[in-house]
Amino acid sequence: MKLILDEHFSDKIAAAIRRARPKIKISTIHQRELDGLLDAPLLEILDEEKTILITRDVRTIPGAANARIAIGLTHGGIIFVPRSIRQTDDRELLRRLLRKIDETQKEDWTSRTDWL
Repeated sequence: MKLILDEHFSDKIAAAIRRARPKIKISTIHQRELDGLLDAPLLEILDEEKTILITRDVRTIPGAANARIAIGLTHGGIIFVPRSIRQTDDRELLRRLLRKIDETQKEDWTSRTDWL
């Protein structure tokens, strides 16, 4: 399972997941130097890598993902973080991410979307 945290998450979350689940490959948009990349090219890169995007962006990412599906393309998978998890609540975010990883790490995430 390969994951990438969108721009609005700190590198601390990725580091905490690496410590808790060393077999999970996780990075951030910042670490990969993909900051500012538009949704369509980002989803294309992540699809090629079979990497799941973790994001709070429910405004533009769903449209970009659906546009790919509509023309017969796939994406690497998307996990949406609900507003009920405050931006500053790293502990709750980490708890839910670890649970999602544990429950789904052996599953195929191609073109799948889910919520924490």
